[in-house]
Amino acid sequence: MKKHKRMKRIAICVLVVLVGIGISIVVLLQDITQKTNRIKLHTPKLAAIKDGVYEGSYSIFPVSAKVKVYIENKRIADVKIITHEHGLGKAAENIVSDVLQKQSLEVDTVSQATISSVCILKAAEQAMEKGE
Repeated sequence: MKKHKRMKRIAICVLVVLVGIGISIVVLLQDITQKTNRIKLHTPKLAAIKDGVYEGSYSIFPVSAKVKVYIENKRIADVKIITHEHGLGKAAENIVSDVLQKQSLEVDTVSQATISSVCILKAAEQAMEKGE
């Protein structure tokens, strides 16, 4: 009987800890989402950027990206992703083709990879700002 009560207490304690961890994760994810939604992207004026290769990086825990942006003849010639710590956001790397096609960083983020998309775009923005 004593053993049964002890097991019940342990089970309740484990359950309380798991619920606490779950609540903490939900709060953290909401905070990350809110931070991501507040980030404003802008494309530096291509006419003001000298031809060259510029490197930039950006992170929003737990995602980070480092890119090289190639500027040629006042155009975004290429964007190479050097590193991308992404968890489930690998699909965001496809955003580069949209940037090249539109010649702008103001493109739609990749569904289910919003944080990674924003990190890649902000890294490119920071890189381009170095050429102004």
